[in-house]
Amino acid sequence: MNLSILTSNRSKILFAFVLFILFTIFYTVALQQYIYYKTTTTFWYEDKISKSYHFEKRELYDLDYIFVGTSRTLYHISSDIFAQRSIQIYNFGIPFFTLYEHALYVKQAIAHRPKSIVTSLSITDLFKAPFVSDDLTLTDIRSIFKTQSYKAKSQSLLYYMKNITESLRERDANYLKRDIADYFERAYIYKGRVKTKDYSDFSSDCGIFEMKSISRKRQVARYTNGDSIIYGEGSMPTEEKKLYFTKELTTPDTDAINYINGLIDDIKRHDIVPIIIFEPIYHNNYSYDLKSIGEKLHTTNTIDLTNYKIKNTSWADEQHLNNSGRLEYSRHLLDILQHNRVVVRGH
Repeated sequence: MNLSILTSNRSKILFAFVLFILFTIFYTVALQQYIYYKTTTTFWYEDKISKSYHFEKRELYDLDYIFVGTSRTLYHISSDIFAQRSIQIYNFGIPFFTLYEHALYVKQAIAHRPKSIVTSLSITDLFKAPFVSDDLTLTDIRSIFKTQSYKAKSQSLLYYMKNITESLRERDANYLKRDIADYFERAYIYKGRVKTKDYSDFSSDCGIFEMKSISRKRQVARYTNGDSIIYGEGSMPTEEKKLYFTKELTTPDTDAINYINGLIDDIKRHDIVPIIIFEPIYHNNYSYDLKSIGEKLHTTNTIDLTNYKIKNTSWADEQHLNNSGRLEYSRHLLDILQHNRVVVRGH
């Protein structure tokens, strides 16, 4: 083959590759900007980054508590219950949130100087290797590299590099497509009027901006202040109808403990009180040595609610409370915090 032709072909391939990379970067940045500008002080997507933007844009400083956690934080904490006793909080919960993703929210919470940062976990999170998420940020990666084993570091870095553009493009493009679909579904021009959905039938303690059905009997509502509520009841098995065998939790996972302690240490370095909550588990069947666990954590401020009993009708499913359960749980947790049943200082 003629050398000039070969060189020309290589140049074309290189040019196409560079063009593809530039297009990918432009597309990703454009979609990120779309999410940023769509997220406001009163609107957010059910997404890690959008919730982060919502928190920043609300400019909430000197809060009493910032709650960080998964969907069980998002659906279980009522900001209004705390506000009724003149305690200001932010609900930094999001669905599908993994342990390795806590660093981003904790870092943002620290910057806003709350009196305390409350991290909600399942007791089982301490006894299994942390799951490596597709949505790790650089902040998450830094925290992993500070606290984790070589295996966890290498896995996390590989996932981060693999999904740095793929997950962003897929996630953000889905929101763009959904917004377009929602426009035609929820609001259309008809004789000069915009038809919108009526949410007046749903009892809520803050401004609602979206309702969606997750089953025939259950709906999820998102609220302007960052809370979410599940309405309706799941078909929950009773203890008589379902057999539970006790599972003994014996040796905590080293990576999980080290990661949590890294978060605790960062919080304490900024003179903010760290609190760890072990969330209620529906018909809990785990046994564990709470004292031994406490000795491994870098704070004495732990609240174990794993065995807190909540009636079946207050559960939306086996993981999440509905609105009545949410209100009951928030009142109970607030009573614990206010009556100093947890020591409010680091050790």
